[in-house]
Amino acid sequence: MKQISDQTPMPQGQKTPSQGPDPRVTRVLLSLLLIVGGLALLRGTLGVPVISNEKAEGTYVERDLVEPLNRASEATLSFRTASTDIILEDNTTPELVEGTYTGPKGASMERSGSNSGRTADLNFHEQYPRGYRGPLVLFGGTAPRLRLNINNEVPVQLNFSTASGEMNLDASHLQLLGLKSTSASGDLRVVLPEKAEMNVSLRTVSGELRVRSENQDSKQVNDDARFEASTVSGDQDIELDQTRFERVSVTGNSGELSLTLPPVNDLTAETRTVSGDQRIRIPDGASGTLTIQSTSGEVIVELPSDLDARITTSSVSGEIITDGFTQRGNNTYESGNGTADLTIQVKTVSGDIFLNRNGGL
Repeated sequence: MKQISDQTPMPQGQKTPSQGPDPRVTRVLLSLLLIVGGLALLRGTLGVPVISNEKAEGTYVERDLVEPLNRASEATLSFRTASTDIILEDNTTPELVEGTYTGPKGASMERSGSNSGRTADLNFHEQYPRGYRGPLVLFGGTAPRLRLNINNEVPVQLNFSTASGEMNLDASHLQLLGLKSTSASGDLRVVLPEKAEMNVSLRTVSGELRVRSENQDSKQVNDDARFEASTVSGDQDIELDQTRFERVSVTGNSGELSLTLPPVNDLTAETRTVSGDQRIRIPDGASGTLTIQSTSGEVIVELPSDLDARITTSSVSGEIITDGFTQRGNNTYESGNGTADLTIQVKTVSGDIFLNRNGGL
């Protein structure tokens, strides 16, 4: 059969058959649809926010957060975020809580609880818009953040929780009843008041933990004052020499630990790591008991030259090196006049043990 080209005219009166869409155009349209759909999916996955006419800062929108004081004379305040940094500033406010939340459009800090009586009990939790998967904090990106100022005339219990956000908490100016902070991967930095009527619990999995205290006038001690800190792989740098905690517990796995203990009587302290090294500093005026345990990590214990202490050591294969101590038996060492105001027990499996009275080996 003779093939008719596209240019051959059709016989008079015969209808031209309808032609389908050009396959090349179809492919182009499908490609464009795939690109647009991929960008939309990527945008939803990475959580790139859209900026409105609200007050904007960088790629986020800033919103004020204000909780009035009302009649509250004591408060429990809890804050929970996903990936947002939490910053407690060294400022006070006439309100109970005042601050700013900087996050994507549509996100907010939702409030629940009661603030109608003498005791306020409030919870603030971060709420992302539907489809938002969290910020992309890579290549110099900035995480959302929550900045807080809290009234310093109201005794307050503070609770903070975040998954990957960092926490910088300056509570040195507050009448702090207690502090509890937990994080999965975010770093945690805390400044505490020198006060004993509080329990402090700090926990992070892989984030670093840094704690120090401000020197104030209070020297009162409460038997219930406790400090607890723990990490899995994060390093810990904790200075409690300006606090009055009588119960101290610090644990870790592979992270390094540097701890300065509080100068209190009847101290009960314990530290424990698996492979992380420990450096424990004991200030003048400390008495009580200290237990240090490590599997393979190195342990360094530093004491003042005039502190009366008795140290019992135990290690399967690690070395024991001392400076300025009198040995009493195979595993016992003493310093001072032998009254042993402070009793220390150090145990390792393969980690070396260093005992020093003069500030450094």
